[in-house]
Amino acid sequence: MKVLFVHDSYFLNGGDNQYYSEHIDNSLLERYLHLGTHVTFLVRCNKVANSDDIAKKFSLIDNSKSSVICVPNFKTLSGYFKHITNVKKQVEKAVREHDIIIPRVPSALGTLAVNYAKKHKKPFLGEVVGCTWDGYWNYSLKGKVVAPYFFIKQKKTVKKLPYAIYVTEEFLQNRYPTNGKSTNCSNVEILTIDDSILEKRLQKITNRKDNDPIVIGTVAAIDVAYKGQKYVLQSMSISNKKNIYYKVVGTGNADSLNAVAKELHLEDKFEVIGPVKHSEINAFLDAIDLYVQPSKQEGLPRALIEAMSRALPSVGSRTGGIPELLREEFIFDKGNATQLATIIDNYNTDKMLSEAKINFSKSKKYYIDNIYKNRFNFYYQFLSENKLPIPRKLKEFMVKWNK
Repeated sequence: MKVLFVHDSYFLNGGDNQYYSEHIDNSLLERYLHLGTHVTFLVRCNKVANSDDIAKKFSLIDNSKSSVICVPNFKTLSGYFKHITNVKKQVEKAVREHDIIIPRVPSALGTLAVNYAKKHKKPFLGEVVGCTWDGYWNYSLKGKVVAPYFFIKQKKTVKKLPYAIYVTEEFLQNRYPTNGKSTNCSNVEILTIDDSILEKRLQKITNRKDNDPIVIGTVAAIDVAYKGQKYVLQSMSISNKKNIYYKVVGTGNADSLNAVAKELHLEDKFEVIGPVKHSEINAFLDAIDLYVQPSKQEGLPRALIEAMSRALPSVGSRTGGIPELLREEFIFDKGNATQLATIIDNYNTDKMLSEAKINFSKSKKYYIDNIYKNRFNFYYQFLSENKLPIPRKLKEFMVKWNK
């Protein structure tokens, strides 16, 4: 059984059938191997000249169990008219040649895959991971113009899903309901829940002195405006605490953020680390004091949950599934740097100790065993109801879990 995963993600092509990704790794590949014996990723690709440098910062996809179909970048005005006809042909051909289709929405490729899967009567299971409206509305003035169109388009696409996995508990379900069967299951899978993580964090907080610097961190694309890092910089200029430092991890051009830091005279308190392998994110999180997710658009942010799993006191904006994760006291309105500064100013040792415990406890919900139970039960239902063979990996999991 061949599985086709379809999304607008970028893979980096290092040559010799070597593909790298920032957001997709072999754990995701293993997840889909519970549905079939081979996984194909249909994504956009960029060729890179030096794969040695890329390998230090991005995850190499195991090509013994997977393959990649690259489509050209059709998501620009010129690229759309140049490539869209060929892209549609590529997606339809791939759908016809695979047994199970996994479209991830919102994405242009995912929407095409849904339509072709229905046309060719292929069983498909969609993943609903974000909100088109928030994404476009908070992107630019042009985004505000097209946001209503893409909002309606995503609603229509999700309604077509016979099986849907939402990453949130309520937000995306309420905004983009499906007519099919659904479950909620975060894309985040916490591999380790060890009380020593909490103990180390509590000790780190307790040992802090009043005049010690506060290091804030964010993990997100650094050249996507709606990720909101500039609001953290603005909050630093407003805050009564002057010993704050801000470090950001993510891909993209940092010129815009560096310009904001310079304008606010924060150059010496701001550091762009750049991309970091996902396997090394925990080391970054363990080294900072406060995590902030300042986005104007999110589904259920992976980085925030991972920060919580490191018992890290955290703050987030009021968007997507973030209010499902954090207490109201630590949520600020999107783009409101003044509210964020107030939250930072009000953080003290007692609050940091309390939030470390609360966040660590909440993150256990995303422990891999708990996520697997929900996801793979849904996979089993999907395969059974479509009269598809149950892969050995999934059979073994169901036997193990039901003992």
